[in-house]
Amino acid sequence: MIGDGETDEGLVWKAAMHAGHKKLERLIAFTDYNKMQLDGKITESNALEPLADKWRS
Repeated sequence: MIGDGETDEGLVWKAAMHAGHKKLERLIAFTDYNKMQLDGKITESNALEPLADKWRS
C-alpha cells in the first residue's frame, strides 16, 4: 500500500522496474490516491497521470 505522494519517489519506480526485470506474474499496488503529498497537491510537483498506465507498463 502506497500513497500517491510516494509515487513521486524513485524507490517506488525502482521496485516496479525490478518486478518487471524478474518477470513477476503479478504485482499489486494499492494506492491511496488523494492527490496530496506532504508539502501540498500532487499537481504542483509532477504529473502522475496516467497512473494506471504507468503501473501496467
